[in-house]
Amino acid sequence: MPYRPSPRSGSRPAGSAAEAAAKNLTIDGLPVMVVRKPIKNMYLRIKPPNGDITVSAPKRMSDRVVADFIRNRREWINRNIRKMLRPVNGLLPKAGCKARVLILIHSPVRMVAPVRMVALV
Repeated sequence: MPYRPSPRSGSRPAGSAAEAAAKNLTIDGLPVMVVRKPIKNMYLRIKPPNGDITVSAPKRMSDRVVADFIRNRREWINRNIRKMLRPVNGLLPKAGCKARVLILIHSPVRMVAPVRMVALV
């Protein structure tokens, strides 16, 4: 019998119900991109380097619930945006220098473990 993908196998055609719909909202002066997805929980992301706020929300959740979610986490959002835009210590010019350079933290540094090569004999 030939393989026929089931509706749950993840191979859905374009234009199906699985596509996400994005909407821009302004909540208390804060621009927020709300992406509606077929998920159960709501997720909040602050994307570097500009601190763009993205919320992934279930499709059936109202804008009012999303706005309340953002308002309840406003302090956390502000704190993390400030952290993201904080200048790196030690990389700023000296006091007598005339150059105006500001280096911002964009994202955490990712460490990669070394890979040991094994010779096949």
